[in-house]
Amino acid sequence: MSTDLQPLVATIPLGQIDASGPEEKPVFSHSKRTRILGAWLIDTANKVAHADNKGTYSLINKGLAAAGTAVVATRVTDTPTTDNITAYVKWPVTLNADESVLELAAGDVLSFKAEEAGTAGSGDLTDAVLLIEYAIGYGGGI
Repeated sequence: MSTDLQPLVATIPLGQIDASGPEEKPVFSHSKRTRILGAWLIDTANKVAHADNKGTYSLINKGLAAAGTAVVATRVTDTPTTDNITAYVKWPVTLNADESVLELAAGDVLSFKAEEAGTAGSGDLTDAVLLIEYAIGYGGGI
């Protein structure tokens, strides 16, 4: 079954990210009900995936009151070759399989969170951009 939603793309400059904190920042909100259709990370430097020294990148729905914890999308650089980030190439961040989590109420705020495990710098990003594909309106996920 398909939806009649018209996809739009928001491009959010993240800049340099120090994931040792971890680092989290607000990246997206819309005045109308919105469905997240996809997310991609682009960085200016290569990042080689490693089982122990890895970065985890997530989109979190903070809701209207900054208390939300629902993970809309996440991906880890933990599988060599498969999870490598290539400079200037869109790296897909995996959407939550629960479609209801992809539905944002009007005014909900998404944050981007980067954290690392292992050696210092394993989750850092040099100069990154986040792409969020979304559609305005109800997507049938709830």
